[in-house]
Amino acid sequence: NADDLAKLGYKMLSFPSDMMRAAMMAMMEAAAVLRKEGTMEPYAHRQVRFADRERLIGTYELQTLEDKYLM
Repeated sequence: NADDLAKLGYKMLSFPSDMMRAAMMAMMEAAAVLRKEGTMEPYAHRQVRFADRERLIGTYELQTLEDKYLM
């Protein structure tokens, strides 16, 4: 665990498999809701808002670069 590794001198840890498996479980749960309900509305409280998603993935910065270099 992180505390044990910190005692050994590690300053940074990465848990990519754990994060990926958590994301996969969330996707399976969301798919089950969509299959059962035909909509994602009951799952909306567990989703990142669309504007936050755009900010997190850098959509606006990419659009700025596209405008600068591709247009």
